Amino acid sequence: MVVQPSSRNESDDLNAVLEIIGELARKSEGHNYIYRGEHGDYQKVSSSLYRHYENIDADGDAIASIQEAILDQARVHNIEMSDAVEDEDILAELRHNGGKVNLIDFTSDYLIALFFACDGAPGKSGKVHLLSVIGDGYRIFEPRHPAHRVIAQKSVFVLPDNGFVQPEAAVTIDACHKAEVLEFLRVNHGMSSKTVYNDLYGVIQHQTVHRDAYHALYEGVAIAEKGEYEQAIQRYGLCIKLNPEMASAYSNRADAYHELGEYDSAIADYRKALTFDALNSSIYHNLGVACASQGNYHQAIQYYSQALHLDDDDYTRYYRFEAWLLLEEWEEVRQVAISTEVSWDDISSTLHEYYESISEFEQKKGIRLPDDIVELLGGREVSG
Repeated sequence: MVVQPSSRNESDDLNAVLEIIGELARKSEGHNYIYRGEHGDYQKVSSSLYRHYENIDADGDAIASIQEAILDQARVHNIEMSDAVEDEDILAELRHNGGKVNLIDFTSDYLIALFFACDGAPGKSGKVHLLSVIGDGYRIFEPRHPAHRVIAQKSVFVLPDNGFVQPEAAVTIDACHKAEVLEFLRVNHGMSSKTVYNDLYGVIQHQTVHRDAYHALYEGVAIAEKGEYEQAIQRYGLCIKLNPEMASAYSNRADAYHELGEYDSAIADYRKALTFDALNSSIYHNLGVACASQGNYHQAIQYYSQALHLDDDDYTRYYRFEAWLLLEEWEEVRQVAISTEVSWDDISSTLHEYYESISEFEQKKGIRLPDDIVELLGGREVSG
C-alpha cells in the first residue's frame, strides 16, 4: 500500500512514477514480453561480445565464429566443462562471471528492468526495452543452474544471431525521475541494490555501474583518515548524489559529522543508512553513541539493544551499561549483576580500557556510584 505524500512536490513525483509503471503495464498488456533496463539511451540493444568487436565490423557470422572459439577455450581451461555440457550452460556461466559473450541479459519482470533503467547515470535518461519471446533473429533460454543473482533478477538470456536485437517497444525514464522510481521500488517492492545484486559478482557489477559514486566514497574514506572531516563530508555528499541508495556513504558521513560534534546531522545520516541496511549492528551502535553524546541516554539504550539483538558485542554491552550508570538506574545495573548474559569481569575490563579507575570515571562523568556497584566493578582505587 502506498502512503499518500503530504506535499505537492511529493505528489507530483509519485504521479510521475505511477505513470511510468502504468505505461509499462499498458504496453505489456496482451503481449508476451521480456524486458531489459538500460540506464542510458544506447544505439543498439546488443551483447557485450558485439560491443567489444563492433570496431572491426564483425557481422553475424564473425560473431558466431568468435563465440565458438570462446567456447573451445572455456572447455580447455575448465575440465568440468566437458563436451556433454550444453553450449548455453557454458555461455551463461561465462556471462555470470563477467565474460564477453553473445548473450544479452533480459528479465521476465518489468519492475526489475525499471530498476536497472534507473540505477546508474543519474544525469541521463534511462530506457526499458520490451522484446517478444517469439521473434526472428534470436533465441531465448533460461540457465539450468542459475546463480543467486540470476534468480533474484529473474534473468533470461537472449542469444542474438547478429549480436543485437530490435525490441518491439520501449519506455523512457527521464533523468529527473530516476531517484523517485528507485525509492518507490525500494519502499513498495523491497527492490534495492542489496536484493538485486546479491552475490559477489553482483557487487563487482554494482561497483562498475556506480564507478563514480564508489570513487567519491573511497576518496571520502581516505580524506577522513587524515582527519579532514569537512572535506570528507563533501565527498560523501557527492557519492550520495550519484547513488542515493548507498548506505555506507550515509554511515561514513555520519561518522564524520560525529567527529565534528554535529550530532543532529550524524543521527539523521545513521537513520538514513538504516533504511538501506537495516540489519547492520554497527550503525545501531553508532546511533546509540551519537544519542549518548547529546545526553539522550534512553534513546541510546534502545539503539544499543537493537545492535545487541543483531550482534552480541562486548563493547556495545558496555556502552549500554554505561548509559544505565549515567541515568543512575541502579536497579537496572544490579540486574546485570545477576544476569548470566554478561560477565562483570568483561564490563570492568572494558571500563578500565577507557578510564584508569572508577574514581576517574566518576570524576569525568560527574556522578558517584553506589558502593555495591563499585565493588562489583573492582573497587574505587585512586588514579595514579
